[in-house]
Amino acid sequence: MQGLDVIKSERTKEAVSKILNLLYSKELYNTENIEDLVLFTEERSNYSTIGTDTIRASVMAYILQNIYWISVCLFVNEDFRSCFDDAIAIEKALLQVNDQEYEDFRDEMTLDSDSKSGTDANVRIDIDKYSDKVERMLCSTISNSSKAFENAGMKDVYLELMTSFEKKVLAEMQYTIHNFVYVINAMNRNGVFYKYVNLVVDSVKKQLS
Repeated sequence: MQGLDVIKSERTKEAVSKILNLLYSKELYNTENIEDLVLFTEERSNYSTIGTDTIRASVMAYILQNIYWISVCLFVNEDFRSCFDDAIAIEKALLQVNDQEYEDFRDEMTLDSDSKSGTDANVRIDIDKYSDKVERMLCSTISNSSKAFENAGMKDVYLELMTSFEKKVLAEMQYTIHNFVYVINAMNRNGVFYKYVNLVVDSVKKQLS
């Protein structure tokens, strides 16, 4: 279940590659090593019936608007990378449990603030169905995020980070990027993890911008 080959739409493959290229240098990822992207396609039901079919609109917006800041935190903070590793491991493990066990685990991950997001729209995830509108929206949001990041004086810092990482950091970053399916799912459904990411990103923003 690896790589872009699980996607039927050639235009979607091109779009995913384009977006990754906007965010990271080629040394940081290999599209053939992306893990379990099939869970974001219609074929997901052959592997799991729970957890990867939608994303809350507010979570998607947060990720896109803060993707560069999240990446900076991953580059410079080993504990942050370790937390992402743990979140990915949890998401992978949850695909192996039955529906009741899944619901019980999710209840433990829910924060009180999550209950206030009942009016938050759920966006269907199905990357097999290419949408020019969605691609333009994603690229536009990332572009705006990049401009805001640059206006905060962070562009040169980011470029330096992407060219001066140690091998250990490179391997850990690659693991996180190749498992972005699980990172998105954790941000969407693990309230504790989502809150942690928010706190760290907000702290780094205050320190560096």
